[in-house]
Amino acid sequence: TGLGLSRVATTAAINNTPSDVTLAFNPYAKGVGNWVSLARGVGHETLIILPMEPTDFPISDPGPFALQVDLQKTENIDRLRYILSVSMGNVGLLQMMGTRFVSSAKALEPVLKEIHSRGLLIIDNGLAKDSKITEIAATIGLPRGRSDIFLDQDASRSAIMQKLSALESAARKNKSAIGIAQPLPNSISLIMNWAKTLDTKKLVLAPISAVAKISSKSKMLVSKPNLQPTNK
Repeated sequence: TGLGLSRVATTAAINNTPSDVTLAFNPYAKGVGNWVSLARGVGHETLIILPMEPTDFPISDPGPFALQVDLQKTENIDRLRYILSVSMGNVGLLQMMGTRFVSSAKALEPVLKEIHSRGLLIIDNGLAKDSKITEIAATIGLPRGRSDIFLDQDASRSAIMQKLSALESAARKNKSAIGIAQPLPNSISLIMNWAKTLDTKKLVLAPISAVAKISSKSKMLVSKPNLQPTNK
């Protein structure tokens, strides 16, 4: 996540991670549409990041096009449409910040309905305990997912390896798992090496569309039988 702001980090993520790793781009990044095209050109699925109002706004600032609880529904929809317009070909959106916004069903539901109308999916970053994203998405049939683990809040090698191990355990337990990582040198290098070990563990790396739930009763779909998907 957070790609597009650093040329070096973005290039490394696009070129050095396996193509089944989904890449999420910051809508405020210069030339974000070009970055998305490059990523898709080498086989990555892509998401555009959707900034939302956090509880400590404006101390934490999600930027000028962030969705906000106190805005009119039409203004939030206009901001969403702008975010979607900055790049083409994304399979969906990834929540950024938003601890206040995602807890408001009234503010969130119209946005999720608009996303659904466009045939996209939504990914909850998993950091807000009272998020209503997956609950509302399930009721309207919006494809969605919620991150199980943020892999590199502690960016040390040992911490990332522990989180990757936990991601494997979550995938085995729940039939799939989603992890989020930043475009840090340690993260990219460790993910590259870790991905090479999955076949021997009877796990398969999957793009985000393969692990998104379609309805509250749907099962995860993967391309390989008898293997459990995991994604970052």
